Parts: sequence; structure tokens; C-alpha cells
Amino acid sequence: MKRLAFLILAVCALGLTSAEAVAQEADPGEEQDRTTGLLVFLDCDRRVCDQNFLRQNITFINYVRDREDAQIHILVSTQFAGAGFEFTFDFIGLEEFAGDDTRLVWGSSLTKTQDES
Repeated sequence: MKRLAFLILAVCALGLTSAEAVAQEADPGEEQDRTTGLLVFLDCDRRVCDQNFLRQNITFINYVRDREDAQIHILVSTQFAGAGFEFTFDFIGLEEFAGDDTRLVWGSSLTKTQDES
């Protein structure tokens, strides 16, 4: 579970860097209201991710409860893949990031311990 959280952290960190660059290029003469981080709607089954853990440990993004308030919608889905689980992370751009979507897939193995996976 913690490895999943760190994977989401790494992906968010990569996305944050490019998202800030895009936001700065969008309107150079206009002051940005969202300088404290991206507004993210995390759409993840509570059985798969510990949202409280993620919110407490990934603090450089702002979590919103309503998808309509978000700049990025992160949809996390899982499926059994024979020898483990396959996690799919869909990063869906909203507002100024509309159309800038990314999908990442990560697989875990049932043969690894919880600390290894």
C-alpha cells in the first residue's frame, strides 16, 4: 500500500512540474490564483488506496471533494492480472489542462512481500 502511495507521489511530482510550466505559459500577463499547488480530485476506491494517508503525506497538491473544482482528476483503477494486480492511473486534465490526459500502468506481483511491492 505504501509503495502505491509513493508511486502516486512520484507521478504527481512529475505532473506538477509540467503543469506549473503550462500554467505559467497560459497567461503571462495575468496573475495566477493557484500558486500553492494543483487542485486535484482523487478518484480511488477506498479498498485500494488509503486516501487519508495520501492526503497527509502528499501535501504539495490541494485535494478537492468535487470534480468540478479540480484542475486534474486522478482516476485509479485495479484489476487482477494473473500473477498480481494491475493499477491504472488516469490523469485527466480539466480547466486549463483540458485535453492533456495521461495514463500510467503499474503492476504488482503476488510473490512479493508487502514491503517489496
